[in-house]
Amino acid sequence: MICPIGLNSKSIVYSFGIGENVEFDQKMIQKFNLEKLYAFDPTPKSIHYVQTQQEVGLLDRNRFQLFPVALVGDATQTEMKMFLPKNSKFVSGSVIKSSNSDHLDEGNYVMVKAMDLPRIMKMLNHDHIDLLKLDIEGAEFDVFKALLSNGSFTYCNQVLVEQHARFFDPKVGKQKLEEMNQLLIGNGFILIHVEKDEEYTYVRERI
Repeated sequence: MICPIGLNSKSIVYSFGIGENVEFDQKMIQKFNLEKLYAFDPTPKSIHYVQTQQEVGLLDRNRFQLFPVALVGDATQTEMKMFLPKNSKFVSGSVIKSSNSDHLDEGNYVMVKAMDLPRIMKMLNHDHIDLLKLDIEGAEFDVFKALLSNGSFTYCNQVLVEQHARFFDPKVGKQKLEEMNQLLIGNGFILIHVEKDEEYTYVRERI
């Protein structure tokens, strides 16, 4: 669920984690007549999917721009391993390899470009984000810990995150989820919606 308050055609929307499904992104473009949506996914199948959709005219390349970049919390990291799924029919890889993410093949990975959020924003010449969507297969916890720990995450108004606590041992996953929630609340966000106990919507109080 999204909060439509404050969103319009010129809104800055970042969408991390595309896979082979751009339904959310298409709806955002259409509903708010977005001039551009910035998408990020370094997964080989996702890159191929987006290219194919654009080539056949099902995805507007002028309004949907994909960057093959993995989001990380480390401000100095420039590349990393992305583990690919064991089942070749699956799409989503992950930059984490945890005890419960046994759907990934530790021996099958690609090296991908990695950037933290401030570097990405600098690259795109943005000083704020109206809506940040993350579906990054378990890496969200480290990313938010890095972004929110110093209280400087004041440039974003709305966060949509699919959490993957299930990728970790139950106790560890619960701790990571609680920490993420407290960090967001501590940075001025309100949790307004939870769907399927996985998809969380946070908005900044002043919206």
